[in-house]
Amino acid sequence: MSSQYTDYTTPVNFEGGSIPNVHPDYDGRNYAIWVSSRRYVGRYICHVESTTGEACVLRFANGYERIHATSEMTLTHSIHSTSSISAPKVRLLSSSASIEEERFSWYTPTRFYPVNLGDVFRERYEVLAKMGYGSCRTVWLCRDLWEKKYVAVKVCISDYPGIQRERAAYAHIRKTISLLGTTPETGAGLVRTSIDEFDLERTGSDSEAGPHRCFVFEPLMLDLVHTRETLGKIFDREEVWKIITVHVLRALDFLHTKVGMVHGDIRAENFFLRASNPDDDSSCQHLEELECSSPAPRKVADDRIIYKTHGQIGPADPRKHGIPVLCDFGEAFFGQEHYQEMIQPHHYRAPEVIFEIPWSYPVDIWNVGLMPNLFAYLAESVALMGPPPASFLRRAPPGIWERVFDKEGRWLKHNSVPIPPINLEQAESALSGTGRDNRTFLRFMRRVLRWVPEERPTARELLQDPWLAGERVSSKTLLPGV
Repeated sequence: MSSQYTDYTTPVNFEGGSIPNVHPDYDGRNYAIWVSSRRYVGRYICHVESTTGEACVLRFANGYERIHATSEMTLTHSIHSTSSISAPKVRLLSSSASIEEERFSWYTPTRFYPVNLGDVFRERYEVLAKMGYGSCRTVWLCRDLWEKKYVAVKVCISDYPGIQRERAAYAHIRKTISLLGTTPETGAGLVRTSIDEFDLERTGSDSEAGPHRCFVFEPLMLDLVHTRETLGKIFDREEVWKIITVHVLRALDFLHTKVGMVHGDIRAENFFLRASNPDDDSSCQHLEELECSSPAPRKVADDRIIYKTHGQIGPADPRKHGIPVLCDFGEAFFGQEHYQEMIQPHHYRAPEVIFEIPWSYPVDIWNVGLMPNLFAYLAESVALMGPPPASFLRRAPPGIWERVFDKEGRWLKHNSVPIPPINLEQAESALSGTGRDNRTFLRFMRRVLRWVPEERPTARELLQDPWLAGERVSSKTLLPGV
């Protein structure tokens, strides 16, 4: 069948909510349509549901909701019927299978906002693809229709416990940045803060669940965990870890000394890479196009659609991997000298947190070691560092440390959780450097992994450590030698 075209040399409005010059016989046909409006910009493959009545109903092939063409939509190129255009198939998953955020034991439909591809939040942020999810949120790649750029929108659950802390943290960081600027010397560019915030309200019976706070961010690429999976052995090179460590410490120095804030959740999953070229949005564009050409599987359950994550943004070219940026401030604390709350995932907790000793900035320094599960984790700590000083244990409330240590700091769980036969020298073997820096690296780790928090150096002091001294670190690229 030959293609039939209706071409326009000048923009034509959709008057009265119908597409001009589209004959009713075209109902049920696939069309390629290029539109320019506040909501839809670009080339879409759609299906004409109806051309009668007050509106022309279009179903977009990439999973967008049905929309009604209105006078605000302007046809800038052409609309045509063609047999060569076919809508990509969307794979529907079984409604009985739990996927993505549904797998959390505490999941309930009312806690997670039902985001749909094609939604437009605040008449500004158009949802393009699902980037990820977590225990308290889903994250979506969106197009900012006002600024004409990509953004990432985190939609929090209705009863997100860290909402006030996270909002306060971003406001405090923004205030600090406004005073100090974002020059490389400040380290402000290594910490991600929100660029906009708003609430989504539910309607009907679900409205009682409360509003869902949304944070708008600059879209970043892979986190360090997924970067390692992607790059393999390249990522384990010593020079790469030096670059990562320097930027992690610079971010913490800014946070600790300029903002006066403890992050409280320093781990590889909370550092995301920025593109080496900040103006390069090709990775975001690729994810958008992937959702159009190969829609992510999804399931329809009651009044909502649960989408599978298409994946984090990541370049095919390793040279486009930029520097790590610290994210996620739901566990951040500021305004006091010491804190008592239980923080950090249990297998990342600093010793003082585990033993309920007042803590402060050194908990973040402990996490720089990125050590891996409570008793087993403590057993490994003993193997790496030796037993904790008795004076340190006596600072803990009664009944805390006696479960695992005696009065002299000796390990009591030998039968159930034996001390592993490992030391720092063996643990260091994961780094694939030449070996010439092994001694300086081990000294660095021994400075970081100290039982007593006051004995751990600050981030600024660690930046002067011999292991990092003289290292030429790129301000833009994670892999300068690739």
